[in-house]
Amino acid sequence: MAECRRAQRLTQRELAHRLAVSQNYIPALDLGARVVTRSGQEVRLSPTEYVLLAELAKRPGMVLDHRTLLTRVWGPMYAGDRNYLRTFVQRLCRKLEVDPAEPEIIVTAGRRRYRFGPPVDLGAPLAG
Repeated sequence: MAECRRAQRLTQRELAHRLAVSQNYIPALDLGARVVTRSGQEVRLSPTEYVLLAELAKRPGMVLDHRTLLTRVWGPMYAGDRNYLRTFVQRLCRKLEVDPAEPEIIVTAGRRRYRFGPPVDLGAPLAG
Protein backbone atom coordinates (compact mmCIF):
# COMPACT_ATOMS: atom_id res chain seq x y z
CA MET A 1 0.00 0.00 0.00
CA ALA A 2 2.78 2.44 0.92
CA GLU A 3 4.57 1.56 -2.32
CA CYS A 4 1.44 2.48 -4.30
CA ARG A 5 1.18 5.85 -2.58
CA ARG A 6 4.87 6.50 -3.20
CA ALA A 7 4.46 5.67 -6.89
CA GLN A 8 1.56 8.10 -7.17
CA ARG A 9 3.68 10.90 -5.71
CA LEU A 10 6.42 10.48 -8.26
CA THR A 11 6.33 13.14 -10.92
CA GLN A 12 6.95 12.49 -14.58
CA ARG A 13 10.31 14.21 -14.22
CA GLU A 14 11.38 11.93 -11.39
CA LEU A 15 10.39 8.87 -13.41
CA ALA A 16 12.45 10.10 -16.36
CA HIS A 17 15.51 10.46 -14.12
CA ARG A 18 15.26 6.80 -13.21
CA LEU A 19 15.57 5.57 -16.76
CA ALA A 20 18.96 4.01 -17.36
CA VAL A 21 18.87 4.23 -21.15
CA SER A 22 22.02 5.58 -22.76
CA GLN A 23 21.63 9.15 -23.97
CA ASN A 24 23.58 8.23 -27.12
CA TYR A 25 20.61 6.65 -28.83
CA ILE A 26 17.48 7.62 -26.95
CA PRO A 27 15.35 9.87 -29.12
CA ALA A 28 14.63 13.43 -28.07
CA LEU A 29 10.97 14.42 -28.34
CA ASP A 30 9.70 17.96 -28.56
CA LEU A 31 6.00 17.46 -27.89
CA GLY A 32 5.14 21.08 -28.65
CA ALA A 33 6.87 21.17 -32.03
CA ARG A 34 6.08 17.50 -32.77
CA VAL A 35 9.73 16.85 -33.64
CA VAL A 36 11.76 13.73 -32.89
CA THR A 37 15.55 13.70 -33.14
CA ARG A 38 18.06 10.93 -32.64
CA SER A 39 21.80 11.62 -32.46
CA GLY A 40 21.08 15.18 -33.60
CA GLN A 41 19.21 14.11 -36.74
CA GLU A 42 15.49 14.61 -37.23
CA VAL A 43 13.55 11.36 -37.53
CA ARG A 44 10.64 11.53 -39.95
CA LEU A 45 7.50 10.05 -38.42
CA SER A 46 3.97 9.82 -39.73
CA PRO A 47 1.34 11.61 -37.62
CA THR A 48 0.16 8.26 -36.23
CA GLU A 49 3.70 7.11 -35.44
CA TYR A 50 4.30 10.36 -33.60
CA VAL A 51 1.11 10.10 -31.52
CA LEU A 52 1.95 6.51 -30.57
CA LEU A 53 5.51 7.44 -29.60
CA ALA A 54 4.28 10.43 -27.60
CA GLU A 55 1.78 8.25 -25.69
CA LEU A 56 4.55 5.85 -24.73
CA ALA A 57 7.11 8.57 -23.96
CA LYS A 58 4.74 10.45 -21.65
CA ARG A 59 4.99 7.46 -19.30
CA PRO A 60 8.64 6.31 -19.47
CA GLY A 61 9.24 2.88 -18.02
CA MET A 62 5.56 2.26 -17.41
CA VAL A 63 3.80 -0.63 -19.14
CA LEU A 64 0.77 0.26 -21.27
CA ASP A 65 -1.58 -2.43 -22.50
CA HIS A 66 -2.63 -2.67 -26.13
CA ARG A 67 -6.23 -1.57 -25.51
CA THR A 68 -5.09 1.65 -23.83
CA LEU A 69 -2.71 2.50 -26.66
CA LEU A 70 -5.19 1.59 -29.39
CA THR A 71 -7.89 3.71 -27.77
CA ARG A 72 -5.61 6.72 -27.26
CA VAL A 73 -4.06 6.62 -30.73
CA TRP A 74 -6.84 5.30 -32.99
CA GLY A 75 -9.98 5.69 -30.86
CA PRO A 76 -12.29 3.33 -28.98
CA MET A 77 -13.49 1.57 -32.15
CA TYR A 78 -10.01 0.07 -32.57
CA ALA A 79 -9.46 -1.11 -28.98
CA GLY A 80 -9.38 -4.76 -30.03
CA ASP A 81 -7.37 -4.49 -33.27
CA ARG A 82 -3.80 -5.32 -32.25
CA ASN A 83 -2.56 -5.51 -35.84
CA TYR A 84 -2.52 -1.71 -36.10
CA LEU A 85 -0.47 -1.44 -32.95
CA ARG A 86 1.97 -4.20 -33.89
CA THR A 87 2.56 -2.67 -37.32
CA PHE A 88 3.21 0.83 -35.99
CA VAL A 89 5.45 -0.37 -33.16
CA GLN A 90 7.54 -2.26 -35.74
CA ARG A 91 7.80 0.90 -37.88
CA LEU A 92 8.90 2.96 -34.89
CA CYS A 93 11.49 0.36 -33.93
CA ARG A 94 12.96 0.40 -37.45
CA LYS A 95 13.25 4.19 -37.28
CA LEU A 96 14.43 4.64 -33.68
CA GLU A 97 16.25 1.56 -32.45
CA VAL A 98 19.98 0.92 -32.87
CA ASP A 99 19.10 -2.76 -33.41
CA PRO A 100 15.38 -3.21 -34.19
CA ALA A 101 15.72 -6.95 -33.49
CA GLU A 102 16.74 -6.13 -29.89
CA PRO A 103 14.64 -3.05 -29.05
CA GLU A 104 15.53 -0.96 -26.01
CA ILE A 105 13.45 2.15 -26.61
CA ILE A 106 10.04 0.62 -27.33
CA VAL A 107 9.94 -2.71 -25.55
CA THR A 108 7.30 -5.42 -25.74
CA ALA A 109 6.31 -6.36 -22.20
CA GLY A 110 4.36 -9.57 -22.48
CA ARG A 111 2.18 -10.37 -25.44
CA ARG A 112 -0.09 -7.33 -25.37
CA ARG A 113 1.79 -4.57 -23.58
CA TYR A 114 4.52 -2.04 -24.41
CA ARG A 115 6.75 0.38 -22.55
CA PHE A 116 9.11 3.22 -23.44
CA GLY A 117 12.59 2.38 -22.15
CA PRO A 118 13.56 0.13 -19.27
CA PRO A 119 11.12 -0.58 -16.44
CA VAL A 120 10.97 1.92 -13.61
CA ASP A 121 12.44 0.68 -10.32
CA LEU A 122 10.32 2.52 -7.77
CA GLY A 123 12.72 1.52 -4.99
CA ALA A 124 15.84 3.03 -6.60
CA PRO A 125 17.20 6.40 -5.43
CA LEU A 126 16.79 9.35 -7.76
CA ALA A 127 19.76 10.32 -9.93
CA GLY A 128 21.42 13.69 -9.53
